[in-house]
Amino acid sequence: MVPLRGILFDFGHTLVDWVWDQVMASLQEAYREHRSYLESLGVANLMPADELMDVIALRMYQELDASYERRDLTERDFAETFRRYLRLAGIDLPPEAFQELLRREHAAICQGTVLPPASLEALEELRRRGYRLGMVSNMDLLLDIMRLDPPVRHLGGLIPVKVLSSGVGLRKPHPRIYEAALEELGLPSEAVLFVGDRVLEDIRTPKALGVRAAVLSHEFRQEEDLACEADATVRALPDLVPLLEQWPNGGHPNQY
Repeated sequence: MVPLRGILFDFGHTLVDWVWDQVMASLQEAYREHRSYLESLGVANLMPADELMDVIALRMYQELDASYERRDLTERDFAETFRRYLRLAGIDLPPEAFQELLRREHAAICQGTVLPPASLEALEELRRRGYRLGMVSNMDLLLDIMRLDPPVRHLGGLIPVKVLSSGVGLRKPHPRIYEAALEELGLPSEAVLFVGDRVLEDIRTPKALGVRAAVLSHEFRQEEDLACEADATVRALPDLVPLLEQWPNGGHPNQY
């Protein structure tokens, strides 16, 4: 059997989680700053900051969330969606100012994103052991902007392969996003492990596409694996390190 050489991770609820109270507080502060920035550009007739946040951010994220709930496979263009909601609020910006506001919006969202230090240490250990690491995730935010802020900035060189639906244009479980990640990882699927929190997107579909094995993470979400499709379940990402120690050269892991 081909030795395990690479690991692909889901991002949300696997590598990171979101503290929504922090996200909302950060957005409220951001929209006060957005309004001041827009005023400095000479934009007139602006709504109060809380109304701007309602018309732009809250409605935009509700639309994006609804598309995920419907399991749409085509990713929304976050930048164009943001531009559309700005225009609904009567704001039409030139490209440079728009990009700056988009960067500020993303930075605000990142304030409520949590990457546990123990997970970062586990990723460092996996890299030391020679595994090639990648990330493949449904994420409408733009990778070029995400690289500027934590937690993606902190992941840096630890996870060199980062494939997001915003870049591919398609969401998991569409085969193309997994194929793109495997191509960037540069390994055959039978040498790769997939780790994620959702049975359909992170267990069933990767295995159907030939990925060697898949591990279900219960750190932030506890989705039931009713058909026992996962090869193992871990309570937290750091548990992956000892799991792989008892899984030499492709032996089947025990539930950990």
